[in-house]
Amino acid sequence: MFARTLFAFRTLPLVVAAASALLLLPAAHAARATLATHAGFRQMTVAASSADDKPARVALYYPTPDAARVIPIGPFPQTVAINGAPESKVKGLIVISHGTASTELGFATLALALARHGYMVASVEHVGDTWQDQSMRATPGRYFAERPRQASRVIDTDPVNISLSD
Repeated sequence: MFARTLFAFRTLPLVVAAASALLLLPAAHAARATLATHAGFRQMTVAASSADDKPARVALYYPTPDAARVIPIGPFPQTVAINGAPESKVKGLIVISHGTASTELGFATLALALARHGYMVASVEHVGDTWQDQSMRATPGRYFAERPRQASRVIDTDPVNISLSD
């Protein structure tokens, strides 16, 4: 009797794992079906809103039917279709605001995944708060006001110009 019970306890994890895998197959197939074929990539500049502001650079990722290839962009190789034709419909715009003293390419892996799932992703380079230029950090009031303002300028830009410019 003990031998049968021991065998059942040894095989139970295998049976549970196999059943879980079979249950997850339809969900995995549905997730793959919603992926765009590739992610497109463009760099663009959003104009300054006033004389005191500087233009903001933006890395734009979006779904595209065009073939992607590995491109060295900054320190990160990315699999993208440079200036690929955008899909006619996107699920929405997602704006990524990088961390202090970083770059617009810092969240490239996340942006690529979102673009392949049908989203347009604008990753803003915060002027005055990048790894090369940290001048805005000297004045905290300006720092906390300017970063959201730069992201807002990207959101307020005409989506046609975002997807088709530069």
